[in-house]
Amino acid sequence: MKADKKQEVVRQAMEKMNDMVFRQLTCEQIESDAQRAGVELRWRDTDDLDSISSCLRDALYGTQQSNNQAFQQWMYLLDVPEREFVQSVTEDPSMHLLAIIVLQRAAFKVFFRTHWKG
Repeated sequence: MKADKKQEVVRQAMEKMNDMVFRQLTCEQIESDAQRAGVELRWRDTDDLDSISSCLRDALYGTQQSNNQAFQQWMYLLDVPEREFVQSVTEDPSMHLLAIIVLQRAAFKVFFRTHWKG
């Protein structure tokens, strides 16, 4: 997929995060990938993006500090591109940028799954 087309689809997916059902599906996708990697993720609140981002940021930071192998596996399952991963962690050790990337990747997966399901 060309870069501009991909960016447009990611933009559309993130716009859908305003929809409660889509937001819940995206959180479930993130949680499913976390569980597959052996990461425990508990959402405090999925009603707004700030709460989701904060919880995700805490989980990313905590997992990186306590179990780097699980952290790496989680990023692989989320399909976070290595270049974006390295850049975000280098520029922002608090994991805010990585949390945004994770949300975008998961929303992208959910968007495709729901948009093209038969």
